[in-house]
Amino acid sequence: MKHTLSQYPGLLIAGTHSGVGKTTITLGLMSALKEKGYKVQGFKSGPDYIDPSHHTAVTGRFSRNLDTWLMSRDVCLELYEHAMIDSNLVTVQPLPLNSVKEPTPSPSQEGNTKSPLLGGD
Repeated sequence: MKHTLSQYPGLLIAGTHSGVGKTTITLGLMSALKEKGYKVQGFKSGPDYIDPSHHTAVTGRFSRNLDTWLMSRDVCLELYEHAMIDSNLVTVQPLPLNSVKEPTPSPSQEGNTKSPLLGGD
């Protein structure tokens, strides 16, 4: 079964480097969308475990970290699909590409935001 985001409306909040406001924008959007009645499910890609706790506090839904350096693509997809039960909007906050926490993507895009969610292998 090929997994894609097409069945779930969502937003990908990205930035060019650390400190540009990705978390602030993400939390503001999550809060506003929740107030509008959306069941917002947050995700963070890459090895960052602080922002998901902020996502959880704002949305009231446990945010997941999708880290393809620590988990296989299939595990990330399973976590994603499980978390989307009873949700109607997804937000994904990736690490910036120049982040010290995320090495430059390999030709396979492993560890990159694209890998588990947007159909990369």
